[in-house]
Amino acid sequence: GQIIGPWATVGLGINDVRNYAAFDASGNIVSATIASSAETTWTNATNAYSDGSSYGSTTANTTLTGNRTMAALRQAGVNNSLNLGPYNLSTGGFLEFANGNNSINAAGGVIRQAGTAPGAVYLTNGGQGQLNVSAPIADNTGAMTLVIRNAGGNLALQATGANTYSGGLVLNSGTTFLNSVTAAGTGPITFAGGWIDQNVYSVIHNANNNPITINADFGYGGSQTLLDLGSGAVSLGTTPAGQTGTGNSRTIYVNNNILMMNGAIANGTTANSLTKANGGTLWLGGSNTYTGATAVTGGTLVLGNSNAYAGATTIGTAWNGTAYQTGTLLARKGGALGGNANMAGVTVNQNSGLLYAATTDAPLAIGGALTVTGGTSTTLGGSIGSTTTSAQINVAGAATISNAAHTVNVYGVPGTSPATGTYTLIQGGSGSSLAPTTAPTLGFVYNNTNFTVGSFTRSATALQVGVTSATPLTTAYWKGGLTNATQTWAVSNGSTQSNWVATSGGTAQALVPGAGTNVVFDGVSYLADHGNIRLGADVAVRGMTMSTINSNMQVFADGYTMTVGAGGLTLGSPTVTTNLGMILYPDITLGAAQSWTSYNTNGSGLLIYGSVNNAGNLLTVTPNSSNSQIMGVISGAGGLTKNGANYLYLQGNNTYTGPTTINGGVLALQNAYQGTSGAILGTSAIAINRASLILSNGTQEATFNRLGDSTPITANGGNIQYNNSSSAGVAYAESIGAVTVGSGQFDIYLNQDQSAGSTQQLTLAGLSRASTATVTATAQTTQPNARNNMVQVTGATATPAGQIVGGWFTTGTDTNNLQDFATYTSAGLVVPAAIAGSAETTWTNAANAYTDGSAYGTTTNTTLTANRTIAALRHIGNNDSLTLNQFNLETNALLAYDSNTYQINSTTGVIRQNGTAAASLFVTSNAAGGTGLLINAPIVDNGGALTLVKSG
Repeated sequence: GQIIGPWATVGLGINDVRNYAAFDASGNIVSATIASSAETTWTNATNAYSDGSSYGSTTANTTLTGNRTMAALRQAGVNNSLNLGPYNLSTGGFLEFANGNNSINAAGGVIRQAGTAPGAVYLTNGGQGQLNVSAPIADNTGAMTLVIRNAGGNLALQATGANTYSGGLVLNSGTTFLNSVTAAGTGPITFAGGWIDQNVYSVIHNANNNPITINADFGYGGSQTLLDLGSGAVSLGTTPAGQTGTGNSRTIYVNNNILMMNGAIANGTTANSLTKANGGTLWLGGSNTYTGATAVTGGTLVLGNSNAYAGATTIGTAWNGTAYQTGTLLARKGGALGGNANMAGVTVNQNSGLLYAATTDAPLAIGGALTVTGGTSTTLGGSIGSTTTSAQINVAGAATISNAAHTVNVYGVPGTSPATGTYTLIQGGSGSSLAPTTAPTLGFVYNNTNFTVGSFTRSATALQVGVTSATPLTTAYWKGGLTNATQTWAVSNGSTQSNWVATSGGTAQALVPGAGTNVVFDGVSYLADHGNIRLGADVAVRGMTMSTINSNMQVFADGYTMTVGAGGLTLGSPTVTTNLGMILYPDITLGAAQSWTSYNTNGSGLLIYGSVNNAGNLLTVTPNSSNSQIMGVISGAGGLTKNGANYLYLQGNNTYTGPTTINGGVLALQNAYQGTSGAILGTSAIAINRASLILSNGTQEATFNRLGDSTPITANGGNIQYNNSSSAGVAYAESIGAVTVGSGQFDIYLNQDQSAGSTQQLTLAGLSRASTATVTATAQTTQPNARNNMVQVTGATATPAGQIVGGWFTTGTDTNNLQDFATYTSAGLVVPAAIAGSAETTWTNAANAYTDGSAYGTTTNTTLTANRTIAALRHIGNNDSLTLNQFNLETNALLAYDSNTYQINSTTGVIRQNGTAAASLFVTSNAAGGTGLLINAPIVDNGGALTLVKSG
């Protein structure tokens, strides 16, 4: 029943791993061949077990009935599942041998190491299918390290709850899909080989910024648009055994699309150089310090920051008599290539490219020589800054271009206003040769928001281009159709055409939108669809409007960002509601306080997948006719205001620190998207004004904290709703800040009954109110209770027997079925008062509440025999009456829980407050099926002014 260890496996080959290894009596390595058994037999922590009878069998859909601890588990079959439910699988390993897509799921349970000491869990996919791990992976007290080996198949980490294991992720071989923002846990990522990818979401930004060590070459498949590994520090690691020295290189293969690494890359123990290979884009955003060479042998390497490089940069490979490789390096900062201190130089081989797309108005410094070999696809790129030389490529050594075809792109520097003149793109040092016989061809011009481009001027030491200043567009309409860039936002041919026109259906012009431009998608005279747009550069606009379009407008992620000014985002209008969605994948920065407003009644609404940096500005979102969703993280010191009648869903782990105000409709902190929680933990305050705040959980997010425990919440009407899936064995818990109700009726909902084996508890740090404000606490089926549907108020003291919290606080199964007054238990839990009905002759304690009637639906008619002074009166019955006759009812609360109509009649008696001070009379009447409370008795002051407050 035991194995050598979960790290030792056997099979027919490295891509056909079938079982765990064991030793026979002679010390030979053999297959463990442990027979499949029911999960109820998995009871020995030192043994390994098998789930499933054979490869290709579909008989092994297994659900745990208790926590299981074991050395390892092997699963054989096809399209089978292991469902943890609310239970934990504590194991040293899991081996899948299948030819289909098997899965491990959970409903509150987790995968963790066997034992509480730090340890590893080895996940091995030995078959030909994909193992989908949707169950969260967590530490079992000590740090857990996840070690992945994929043989013939793939493995997907796609927990719908957060992975919190802290020991690290080690990737040894095969392809691992990182399908959530917390797939890698919170510890370091170690690449020891293999590939990463994602195959569920278009864009994933790693939430934990894990440190990364690259101990071997690895790759990114690029099945989706962009995978961002975050800003954790990166080490080039230690080379495999047999390689010595300190000059070894790491190769990162990117097949398609974009892999981002925004942490600084440093030398490893034995490796100090980096090569980018294959056809996709590797985007490095950190200030790298590794000292070796940088090479691009395929696709594009983007250097987004200044780097302390000391080694040579080589782009593409030279012709070796049979073949050569091509690549492109795009630099975005002046120190991207190591600055003047790096004298190793830059080589651009045939049909490769060096592009300088400056994000700031500064020259790109090359401390050594720049050597360019021309070719039909050789491309250079230079920037246009505020002066004729402020953003040039400044080569300290000789800058040479061989005599062959070459193309030159031009990039506008954001925020600059070039004057008309001749601008230097490349300035070479002594021995330069920048004027070969073959003249350059102008390629694309990017971000020319306020200039057009003319012809080139060349000398031995300078490559220059003529620039003519132009008036920026105030309004731009999407038209598309620019040759070879039909759906690129920021591109033009420099002189006659971009993908934008100045009027609806207008003629071609050369400029692209800028920070002062309102852009419009109106569907008039399109040459290219608006459903597959890429930015092509960092862009800024004043605002964006989508009108009269019956298909989605989509801007996909390409690594660049969008800044939106005071014009905000507008989808449709009060008279144009037939639009579909405005779907934006790039990261967005707010250039000013703004509104995002949608009027559409169809399609996706306003859907933001990228992160949103509010940059200290207030963002107001108003979904009028359809819902809006922000999937990425909202950050910055600004606040968020929600207006409009529909939903705004927040699904990221938001970090913004300004206030949150909900003025209408619903702000929903949604259940997991990519393993996120929809949290707004950093917001400084929350205001709910006759609107709803929903905290929504699936089974994996049972203990997610959505709101800060000390974040103050003020309410003027409205509600907080706590939505949880009803799955047996799950304990949901959420704690929020103190709630102050300034006016109106504020409702606290528990929207799903958890009495079938689960629990839910919403804890308020405090509860206070203004004099006429009311509060309800409701739980489906049961009303709030002390067992499974719990509302708790921290600091509340137990309510004395026979009394209530106050006439302003009621309970029920929902706000249309309020049944009782609220009391506090000794633990501060809110529960119904449940005061038994009694004869009116017992209503003699002015501090107590009383119940008139015996049961809902049962008739009880009561007549006073004396004046009665009480704290509150609850009626329960059916079409009943209370007759005062000549006597007075002095009380501060009336609650009617009647299946028909409850009437209060009198001859000369009146209803007035308890005591002679000014006070409120709280009247609650809305039992399900009832028609109300009919008060025929006069209501008068008892000395001080009486205020009548109706709720329910």
